[in-house]
Amino acid sequence: MKWISFLSALLLLFLIVFPVGAIEFVVEMSPGATFYHPVLMDNFYKANTDVYMDLKMANNDGVTHTGYSQSHRFFAQVDGVETDGININWLDKGGEPGGTGPIVRMNGWEDNSIWSMLNDIKTNSWDGILPDSMNHTVATLTGWLATDTDLLTRFRFHFNIPLGGEDMMEFCIDSTNWGDPTWDWLFPDIQNFGGPYCFAFAPVPDMVVDTDHLFFQAFVDDVLPDQQFITLQKTGDMDYLDWSAHKMTSWLSIIPSSGTMEDDPVTIQVAAVTTSFPPGIYYDTIDIIAPEAGNSPIRIPVEYELLGQPPIIELSQTNFIFNAVAGLSNPPDQILSISNIGFSDLNWTVSNTESWLSLDPASGLNAGDVTLSIDITGLSYGFYYDSVIVSDPVAENNPQKAYIQLEISSALPVLEIDSTHIFVIANVDFPPDRRFNISNGGAGTMNYYLEEDGLHIVGLSPKSGSVPQEVTVEFKAIGQAGYDLYDTVSVYSDEAVNSPQFVEFLFHFTDDPAVIGVDKSSFEAEYYECGQGSNSPAADKLSLPILNIDDGGHEPFTFNITHTEDWLTLDKTTGDAPASIFLSYEYRGLAPGIYSDTLHISAINAINSPVRIPVTMIILESPEAPEIVVASANLPLMKFAAQVNKYGYEYWFGVNNQNPGCMDWEFSYLPSWLAVEIDQETSYPWAMWFTPSGYGISRGIYYDEIRIESSTASNSPHIINCEFSVFEFYGDANFDGLINILDVVHILNYLYKDGPPPQPITITGDCNCDGNVNIVDVVAILNYVYKGFDPLCGNPY
Repeated sequence: MKWISFLSALLLLFLIVFPVGAIEFVVEMSPGATFYHPVLMDNFYKANTDVYMDLKMANNDGVTHTGYSQSHRFFAQVDGVETDGININWLDKGGEPGGTGPIVRMNGWEDNSIWSMLNDIKTNSWDGILPDSMNHTVATLTGWLATDTDLLTRFRFHFNIPLGGEDMMEFCIDSTNWGDPTWDWLFPDIQNFGGPYCFAFAPVPDMVVDTDHLFFQAFVDDVLPDQQFITLQKTGDMDYLDWSAHKMTSWLSIIPSSGTMEDDPVTIQVAAVTTSFPPGIYYDTIDIIAPEAGNSPIRIPVEYELLGQPPIIELSQTNFIFNAVAGLSNPPDQILSISNIGFSDLNWTVSNTESWLSLDPASGLNAGDVTLSIDITGLSYGFYYDSVIVSDPVAENNPQKAYIQLEISSALPVLEIDSTHIFVIANVDFPPDRRFNISNGGAGTMNYYLEEDGLHIVGLSPKSGSVPQEVTVEFKAIGQAGYDLYDTVSVYSDEAVNSPQFVEFLFHFTDDPAVIGVDKSSFEAEYYECGQGSNSPAADKLSLPILNIDDGGHEPFTFNITHTEDWLTLDKTTGDAPASIFLSYEYRGLAPGIYSDTLHISAINAINSPVRIPVTMIILESPEAPEIVVASANLPLMKFAAQVNKYGYEYWFGVNNQNPGCMDWEFSYLPSWLAVEIDQETSYPWAMWFTPSGYGISRGIYYDEIRIESSTASNSPHIINCEFSVFEFYGDANFDGLINILDVVHILNYLYKDGPPPQPITITGDCNCDGNVNIVDVVAILNYVYKGFDPLCGNPY
């Protein structure tokens, strides 16, 4: 609609004052709500802007009023002709109707201080589509005094007129009668409101920008930050808007800084043009001004952070090894070179922990060398460790470490024995041999000799000689079952600095030693590569094999099982006998072939430890072409359901190869309303969840399909037909889009008369969100429909 003519004098203020002897009425619009339209060359009130209208009243009647009925009608005029059906947005300001509306009473009208008996506001057809009407009916014993002659705002009406394009209209107020003598314009004496009072509205052009803040960041004296852009557009029907952009600082550039907005957007280039300032955060504001725009100026804050370039620590090396001989001179010094590969100064310090390492110097600026010196005074042979920590709190990579290893060797031979404590399970009839190794952990050559003075060792072989050497120890059966005894072998060397060393034996005597008993001598399994199929005899082999371990003697023992291959897994690797061990084979991902591993079962007090059991897995090639097979509780027709603009329940779905062997597959088509989440931990079969979405879909039943394709399967593509029911309300049991007494009847028939379940899925009858459909849901519908209770089970209304 187009505006053609109106009285410009009525546009800014309607002021009607009646002479003494009448109630005075004045209608005013909120200040600052007008703009000048450069095309029509006149003033208008701003459409699409929150405004208010004040109705002021004063008692100039000379009479104390004890009551009246005051009705007003709000309507629209286009081209001077009243026009129905035009929208108005009444704004909630905590007023009437109902404490949540746009009619705000003021200056004695808002409470019962004047109108103590009756002070009611009623509305008629108050639906935001003009015309709308309101009535104020009052009564009091004391009355509205004749002395209350101050012209005060008694009503403030808050609203927004939505207009677009070239639409224009006049918004009017006048007195009215409702056709009901209870709510008509009724005063004891005739009062003339003097209306209608009309105010012309038009869409004010606005500027629109695509950002509300700009942030730049750069390093001092480094490259400039990337330029950024502001997109500027206009709204409304004006052919153009002149604009200009303004800033305050020199470091900010705006190109262009002025121009004309027409139909196409304007792009403004904004750049920070220097990095030569000291580190810090700098601020400016871009003001975009268009005098004819309703929202001018637009202010866009700009923040520019300049960072000081941090130093970066670089070390010449991070590992140093020093070697020395005990009792001789210190090892040569070594140099740790420190450099700065960053920008600002590096103020470094170095520190360490051990007293045998000294650092010089302990600090420096930027590049420098630190001398690492070792003092082995008082240190015996062995390995020593420390680290040099290079620090600068502002460095980008603070701190850095260099690791130090000091090895001090003996100048003489050093006795080393691989086992200094040996546990011997000794059957009273048969004590087993044990072995240990002697070597030289120092310098030079070394010979050894052995001595023992116990009752249990009868042989040491060889008893003397040069190292390295393995020594066999023989025992005799001296002991009583149930006793633990000790014996010691002394190892001597005339050349070694640590002679003698000792090997201690603990004998556990038993006439019935622990024996590791197993019920399998070997394991063997066959699988097809990739998968075993869903209908193949090979699939039955997936049951886990079991190894039972028991005590073959009378001594309890704790076992430990080790093996090497990743494809073999045990549910436990240690425990007390007896025990059952479940073996599982991970065949997926392995090529056809034969795979072998060995279980080593040991127990420290078992006379036959360790026991070895070979395990073999054979992977066979696929014998036949794959065939797609699917599984779900919701087949053959997959039925989905969801509420409008909500997600539905998840549905489990599985895909597999019907035959043993490998199969590739993909969803080549899914309905747009269906999402799938595949469990990445599964394959052969693959498990997944389908979730339907009712967002953007109206109530109804929709049919589609899921398509699975494979480059190798004999039945590709495999198609699953789908039905998607979208319902609008919980409680709409008969699926007609309404909640009423018919839904109550439907649920009662379902519960008690074998009637059909709620449609499109049973759960739509669940009105209290407890997951069930029962008589409680019937009560919930009755309470909602007839007693004003809250919406059912999360319904929108």
